[in-house]
Amino acid sequence: MIEQYFVVEGESDKILLEKMLPPEFVSKTKFIVSEGYNTAISKARSILVSSEIPVYILVDAETTDPNRIDEKKDYINQMLSQVSVSNRFKILMSVPETEILLFYDKAIFETLFSVKMDDKQWEHAKYEPRKTLMELTEKFDPDHMDQILNHKLTADMAKKLRENEIIQHIISKN
Repeated sequence: MIEQYFVVEGESDKILLEKMLPPEFVSKTKFIVSEGYNTAISKARSILVSSEIPVYILVDAETTDPNRIDEKKDYINQMLSQVSVSNRFKILMSVPETEILLFYDKAIFETLFSVKMDDKQWEHAKYEPRKTLMELTEKFDPDHMDQILNHKLTADMAKKLRENEIIQHIISKN
């Protein structure tokens, strides 16, 4: 039985969350894939209007500037509050992008993607994780990510990646 909806900006975001969130959370969640930021807000609004089930929305902050992050979160809150009370939705921001989840632990990242990163690349990944991922991997798309996470992500790796602040925030809101 679905206990919550989870709206994300793209297929790779869904794949990451399905692999990194605890199985008991995933099993009661309906993931809704959007075609970007505006569509994610629109889909979240539609669900809030048509259902009583709580809605999570995860979007990329696309910045590391705390003021801009707060502005973006406030905007989403305004848009969703127009159609629902705030205790029915949770707004989550990936700073700067959801791919940052993959860069929580350097050894795990290097194992998953069969690459070696120097300190400069690792630091750069904190600010542009999607771009760094694309630079380091020959083929980066949702299918490729799904294959890598299905075949290389062990239970111990997933447990370690769940320590990430974003994942912990999601789990604690449940």
